Formats: sequence, C-alpha cells, structure tokens
Amino acid sequence: MRDVVMNDTFCWGDERVASVHEFVRDRERRGKRMRDGEGQMQEWAEGVTLEGLTWGDYVALDRNAGLVRSTISLAFSADGKLFASTHGDHSVKIFSYPDGTQMRSLEGHPRTPWTVQFHPQDSTYLASGCLGYECRIWNVETGACLRKYKFGASISCVSFHPDGDILAITSGRKFLFW
Repeated sequence: MRDVVMNDTFCWGDERVASVHEFVRDRERRGKRMRDGEGQMQEWAEGVTLEGLTWGDYVALDRNAGLVRSTISLAFSADGKLFASTHGDHSVKIFSYPDGTQMRSLEGHPRTPWTVQFHPQDSTYLASGCLGYECRIWNVETGACLRKYKFGASISCVSFHPDGDILAITSGRKFLFW
C-alpha cells in the first residue's frame, strides 16, 4: 500500500483526512503508525500549508524589494495575531496574521538571527539570537532593543519558560538561563 498526496487531503490506504490534527488523532485512536522513512506526513503538511499561503505582501518583499536574502526561523505570538521571522539581512521581521502584512523590521543583530521566540504571556516582547553570538530582547510595538547579551558562540535556539520569567538559550555546547 503506497501513500499519496492529493489536493489538500492526505490519503493513507482507503482513508482520507483533511488536517494534520485529524490524522494524528485518528492514528492514535486506531493505533496505526505511519512509516517514518518515507516522510509522507511531512510532505503532505508542507504541501497543504504552501497551497494555503496567499500573503502577497510577504512574497513581494522577498521577490521584488530584494531586502530578504533568506528566511531562517519563524514563531507565532501566543495570541496568534503576529508572527516573527528571521532573515539573512540580519533582521527580524514582524507580520500580522493571517493577512501577512509586515508590521515592523527589527534591526541591529551583527549577523543573521537564527532563532526567534515571542514571550508566552505578552506578545509585546520577543527574543532573538544570532550567529554573531548575541541574544536580544525586543519591544515589538516600538522596535526597540530592550536588552542584549553577547555569548561565547552562535545562538542556535531561544525558548521562554511557559511562565515567561526565564529565557533558555543554547549557545555552542552550552545551554543558559537568562
């Protein structure tokens, strides 16, 4: 039996499901497992997501303005109204969701930001970390860098504790709590 992707429905044998959530829920309920080596779930999820994107402003910025060399990471705000993405032009860009309108560009990292995360309790605040060994805390509304700290290696991940009081940072072979 071979899995196929058709339109926005994932087909697994004779079964069809319309969302990742439905697929996982049904798989858990029925005890079925998907073959991990073939990556059908990932391909289906990516395909459905890409088909649904209609954010002309974001595409226009990338394609026509020449400002974005690459997109590295993305995070949604806890309230789901914003998302932030990191870019090869050393910026973090803030967009509204679902229309994709760019709200702000956060500038100042010395090298490409590799990771970004909104504060879990207050979407006004955002953390980002870059290849230039630097972690920054931003005010999303004003675009101001509130704090920055230089570490001894590139920042590969930032993650807030759910209560929002601690920012975990991975840098080199270390993890740090700020």
